[in-house]
Amino acid sequence: MTRTLDIADELVEDARALTGEDNEVAAVERVLRDALEGRRKNATLLDLAGAVEFFEGYDPKSLRFFKNDPG
Repeated sequence: MTRTLDIADELVEDARALTGEDNEVAAVERVLRDALEGRRKNATLLDLAGAVEFFEGYDPKSLRFFKNDPG
């Protein structure tokens, strides 16, 4: 399907630089696909809000392998 869109030249150039695509259409399509995928993933995460329950007294730090492990 063909569409005519008025997109600022600097945005198209930024999209080409970011994606590494030579073709303007391919760059814009890739950026749109990535943006939509990101939104879908965020929506999935938001669906989990309130669904996770922790046991009373749960201490994730006690599960660390190393005492000074930051993660």
